[in-house]
Amino acid sequence: MKSNEKNEVGNALEEATYAYRTENEKVQVYRTHAWDTAGDVWRTEQMALKVVRSTEQPFSLMCNKFSNRNFIKPTKLGSLIINSLKTDVDAVSKCYPMHTLNPYIKLYFEQASKRQLFGLPWVLHVLTDEECHARLDDLNDFVKEVRQIGRSADFRKTIGDFERSSNKNYRELCKFFDEHFEQYSRLLILRIDLGYQKPKDWPGKLDNDVTYADVKAHRLALLRHLKNGLPPKSFVNYALKLEFGLDKHWHYHLLVLLDGSVVREDVTIAMLIGEHWKKEITNGKGLYWNCNANKESYKSCGIGMVSHSDSAAHEGLKKAALYLTKTDYYVSLQVPGKDRIFWKGNMPKPKTTSVGRPRTRVYEQPGLSAAGA
Repeated sequence: MKSNEKNEVGNALEEATYAYRTENEKVQVYRTHAWDTAGDVWRTEQMALKVVRSTEQPFSLMCNKFSNRNFIKPTKLGSLIINSLKTDVDAVSKCYPMHTLNPYIKLYFEQASKRQLFGLPWVLHVLTDEECHARLDDLNDFVKEVRQIGRSADFRKTIGDFERSSNKNYRELCKFFDEHFEQYSRLLILRIDLGYQKPKDWPGKLDNDVTYADVKAHRLALLRHLKNGLPPKSFVNYALKLEFGLDKHWHYHLLVLLDGSVVREDVTIAMLIGEHWKKEITNGKGLYWNCNANKESYKSCGIGMVSHSDSAAHEGLKKAALYLTKTDYYVSLQVPGKDRIFWKGNMPKPKTTSVGRPRTRVYEQPGLSAAGA
């Protein structure tokens, strides 16, 4: 993954910790405590890579000529390592209770934990000589083993296998968008986050009154509604990602593609889908966030009416694809039965007619407010 992509995915990992709550009949977004933990996760992956690729000795023993006491002197890399060892590993485990960590993160955590380097006091100049020598050996052995394992052929295969799924999903989703724009002059893109009301005793045990079986059944009901419950001839396709978080519990990220020559009121239609999820599919247990109603908050939008020639909006769609697929590079959700966590409809079939894309038809939908456009 390129460095700019990693920054985007790191941002997506942090943004995924936003949660929703209902107050006075309105859904509000708030940043959870897991924000800092998500940042620790992707910074740890970056730190592990720095260590694996480096060659210097990051820690050495020096003597203070005034006190005649030894102390550990870190290089710039060594200082970064020490800072990374302040990470709250227990908080990571709590934040991602059903996930597999990126192999670099797992390697870094395992080797540091093996030497009990997390949670130590890091005022290195006040250690006794015996403590200095022991700490120096632990730190340098930690770096040596992370490098040795991280450079091995077996580990490179492990990281390649781990990345393969998210890379594949990202490429296919980008192609998915491109193929649809080959057949439609414009698409109405909806983006909706679908979740559940938090129970009064949450956070608590992982299983609340919404089970994983419920989550699967709700997904199937949602897809039936998309295909049969939207304005006639408007539904084109969808992409859907399941996630789980300590504060948000089970939730879906949904992208819907509608024929822009048939409908155009994205805010209203997204709201109707969300309301159907909340009231009908989940029987009042659900809530949703209508991203289309908050388009101004996205730097690269890619939602709303997107024409075939709108390159900026297409870039926004690719960013949405990045958010939907590549956070799995850092933490990959493992669900019961090894079920999938990402779905999309089939690629459109190539048109057999030589007629070009439709250019002009736009119909108003009965009962949809123009204020939602």
